[in-house]
Amino acid sequence: MDRKNRLKEAYKYLQSIGKIHTQKGFADALGKAEGTISRAFNGDEKALTDNLFVQITLSFPGLFNLDYLLTGEGSLLVEEGGA
Repeated sequence: MDRKNRLKEAYKYLQSIGKIHTQKGFADALGKAEGTISRAFNGDEKALTDNLFVQITLSFPGLFNLDYLLTGEGSLLVEEGGA
């Protein structure tokens, strides 16, 4: 799975648990411009930076596995109770 799809997976998960509802809400939560998030969703490599994924983990602490977001290794969510 590529970075764009991992980003969409995280976004859909946040929607499913009611943390965000729109791309604008996602951008606001990350402190990013809506256009940047839109470009990332469209696969723009310049928008799909390591920093974007780090910001996702910082904005939603305890939810996402940064290694997975960056590399696709492991699982999307942080393992409960340690691994």
